[in-house]
Amino acid sequence: MRPSLSPSSWLIIGLMLLVAAVMAPVAIAQVAPSKSQELNVAVREVAPFVIKKDGKLDGFSIDLWNALAGITGIKTTYKEREQLKDL
Repeated sequence: MRPSLSPSSWLIIGLMLLVAAVMAPVAIAQVAPSKSQELNVAVREVAPFVIKKDGKLDGFSIDLWNALAGITGIKTTYKEREQLKDL
């Protein structure tokens, strides 16, 4: 037997759905860079997200950005920064 939700839980769920419905067109309307543009991505070495191996950037975040760039066809250039405030 499933536990029933209280009226306040249903209200919260309803409000979350309303916000999602209102915000969806805003997310869709954002302008993406054209394929001829270059996207500069600032990175800082923080394992396992960004790692420098043999002078090349690697890690989870780099793999993710490269996959997105491959799907969208947008050229990505990484700009390394030493400190968080420089990002």
